[in-house]
Amino acid sequence: MKSLYLALVLTATLTSAFGQSVREGGGRRGSTSVFIVFSSIGAGIDHKTSVKTEKLIDLADKDGKVVKRSETAWGREGEVTYCVEFNDIFMPHAFIKLLAPAIMADRKKVGYERTAVYSGASCDNIDHATRQNIAAYLR
Repeated sequence: MKSLYLALVLTATLTSAFGQSVREGGGRRGSTSVFIVFSSIGAGIDHKTSVKTEKLIDLADKDGKVVKRSETAWGREGEVTYCVEFNDIFMPHAFIKLLAPAIMADRKKVGYERTAVYSGASCDNIDHATRQNIAAYLR
């Protein structure tokens, strides 16, 4: 997991250093927060990606990259929404890029999307965040 986090930091650093637009990967300029919404349609949530999400948030938090974080359970089958607000506008893009393969693999396995990702200016309101096209982060 530390190697994944190292990749997260390296991707954010390289993206910043070479001036790649956050928008190129499906992101949004000025976004510092990521909402990850794990939902279920009678079959439970994507636990594998949920555990990966928690570990990446913990590692970023320990490294001082997290301004704010939240976890809101809202369903009877493990449904939960995580939000993490970073102190660097390039971290959300790198964070989503690391989660994208797992989200897409789950989508392929179950035949529908159980995990949605939103990017916003803060963790205060998901209604002001933009849903991300996860496939765009695989490029």
